[in-house]
Amino acid sequence: MDTVERFFLDFDVRIASSDKDRFSVYNLRYKVFLKELGYMLSDLTAEEQEKDSHDNHAIPLIVVCRKTGEIAACTRIVIPVPPKYEKLPVEDHCGMNLYNDEVNVSMISREKICEVSRIVVASGFRKSSSGTMTNRLITPALYAYVAVLLDILDRPHMICFLETNFARLLSVMGLQVKKVSEDHDVCGIRAAHYLNTRTTLSTMSAAFLSVMERFKKEVDYTAEDLIDVVMESMKTCKEAT
Repeated sequence: MDTVERFFLDFDVRIASSDKDRFSVYNLRYKVFLKELGYMLSDLTAEEQEKDSHDNHAIPLIVVCRKTGEIAACTRIVIPVPPKYEKLPVEDHCGMNLYNDEVNVSMISREKICEVSRIVVASGFRKSSSGTMTNRLITPALYAYVAVLLDILDRPHMICFLETNFARLLSVMGLQVKKVSEDHDVCGIRAAHYLNTRTTLSTMSAAFLSVMERFKKEVDYTAEDLIDVVMESMKTCKEAT
């Protein structure tokens, strides 16, 4: 049995659509970002949850250990939605003028762009502490799942706010991330990076492509389904305030 097949036996990657799943996402972020790393990313830390206003229009994703039911990792896809087309999280730090010699993000339609942020892996599943090969696929699998969802949404343009080492990790996966801002000191030195999930297909690693193809066969959401997830998130957050 190869590593990719073993990964799918060990883990389930899905949208965190239930209240329980969302709480698990916010709680894991609280444990890692605030308790382990000391990052004060937002003021909304009630009930041991870390969340911000951008979660109001985001699709949260989780990786769950099938054997224990424990959440192993999570991230979110922040989507600007009409009529406001809210700012992306990275624009809070870098402004809206993001570009390099190859791409000008400000010229991309807000209907075609999103941001992937708040990616975190629980301490018990990081490769340095666990050492299992399938655990090493957790982060690639999250990005592969993101790529499949963005293809469904027809939003191939992705922005991430990354540390240099993490940007290098994505490059090792074959993802062509391009730096589009100066460095900013926000919980470490970070910069905005741009990625087109469609044009980077030709350079993706074999393992990444294998995971992505598996997700393509299993994911049966429509674009309307995914937007409904965002709308439900906005509704839930509004009722909570």
